Amino acid sequence: DQLADRWLLTQFSNSTGPGFFNCVALSTSGDPTGTYFRWAFPTGTFPDYPKYGIWPGAYMISTREVNAGLIGAYAIDR
Repeated sequence: DQLADRWLLTQFSNSTGPGFFNCVALSTSGDPTGTYFRWAFPTGTFPDYPKYGIWPGAYMISTREVNAGLIGAYAIDR
């Protein structure tokens, strides 16, 4: 996020147990080697094809929830 001078890192989990997660980390500063805020959004099914967008007040996330025929929508305060 150039305007906020932050780094956004993401990874979905491929869990062998019940449930899956879309994991997100957002840097606390412009230093990519520094500290991060972290979230793990439970998705229920595999969160395929995650897409990320930036709005003035939030980071927006969408996923295709495999085998559930659903779309996941998540937001993180900017």
